[in-house]
Amino acid sequence: MLKNLKFGVIEGLYVLAPASAIWLFTASFLIEFRKMIENNAFNIIAENPMTFIIASFMGLGVNFFSYLVIQATSSLTMKVLGTARNIFVIVAGVLLYGEAITMIQLLGYLIALIGFLGYNAAQMGHWTNIETPFQYVLYHGNGILFGYKSSALQHFVDVEETLELVSKSESK
Repeated sequence: MLKNLKFGVIEGLYVLAPASAIWLFTASFLIEFRKMIENNAFNIIAENPMTFIIASFMGLGVNFFSYLVIQATSSLTMKVLGTARNIFVIVAGVLLYGEAITMIQLLGYLIALIGFLGYNAAQMGHWTNIETPFQYVLYHGNGILFGYKSSALQHFVDVEETLELVSKSESK
């Protein structure tokens, strides 16, 4: 919806903050409100107003700098940086505070780290000339076979002709 609009950082926050606030308050009310009442959470806020005001300004700063990073790079880079930050926080928690992690959590962190490293390698151009092991991917739908090769979609109506082309490319 807002893809073609070029907002500055302040304008982006001005436009998106109300919608974000509405959805966050709605989700918080539906999911957490009862527990907040039971745990007397509103008194904690009233007893420590400066802590919550400082946390609010820090959240505003995070949003501000997130928009700056997205504007300077891309939203995908912001996502990758967020993943790297989360991995750093987890590693620091394990090493500095002795937090325990399960094997499934470790597997998830490793997958995220591999994705992060793969993205960085792709951005640096390490995989620009890699040949795929399959020259053609065949799909049969509505009686038509489609062959895919080198980012150009080729339509093959005749099955025998398609298989002949595939066997020729495999013999090369």
